[in-house]
Amino acid sequence: MKAIVVTDQAAGTAGRTPAERPDPEAARNDVLVAVHASEFTSG
Repeated sequence: MKAIVVTDQAAGTAGRTPAERPDPEAARNDVLVAVHASEFTSG
């Protein structure tokens, strides 16, 4: 899955980098929700 990883909190938006992460697996009594699109703003 695609993720935004914070590598340096002090650097603000420059401290965020896109990365690929493995898909999570649901544990007992957990639910996985598929998100097809999202948006976030910094600030």
